[in-house]
Amino acid sequence: FAPLLVAVWLATSPLVAAERVVLLEKFSATWCGHCMTASRAVDDLVADHPDEFIPLEIFSATNGRYWLPWGVSRAFSFYGLSAYPTAWFDGTTATVGAGDAYASYLNAITSRSNVATDVTIDLLATPLGGRTYDITITVGLEAGAPARDMQLYVVEALDHYGVYDDLATVPRNTLRHVLESGYSVN
Repeated sequence: FAPLLVAVWLATSPLVAAERVVLLEKFSATWCGHCMTASRAVDDLVADHPDEFIPLEIFSATNGRYWLPWGVSRAFSFYGLSAYPTAWFDGTTATVGAGDAYASYLNAITSRSNVATDVTIDLLATPLGGRTYDITITVGLEAGAPARDMQLYVVEALDHYGVYDDLATVPRNTLRHVLESGYSVN
């Protein structure tokens, strides 16, 4: 169950960096057989390595049942997507195709988790009733770290939402809704 977003507060303060978690953005299409294979690999990785990464499934094919306009923009304008499935890890490392997706995704997650970060992002969602939540995001930068600009997007992601054409593969954390614009943090 994902929240309908009500409010977002952004704050910056020096925090001690938390344990490293990798963001996996997997771009898919419902009609893509290789995407189903890759989604099953992500599901297995969530079972085997639940605290090492956060998966997001983004259906970016314009004729897919679960496509999201923001996902299309991110796939093609931001990443220059050329094939399905494509998985990006922390927005810096890509894996294209599904050949031994489990091993290649695990390798990318392990590689990215070894990259130090001086940024901490904490998210707190407090249920207000129904699908309404109060959302608080705290962005911290370790003392002595260089200043940087960030843009944060708050998204609704439903776990086990949507199915591929095989009617059996149900992806993890499918993007369903995005706020109209991001919030900039300096």
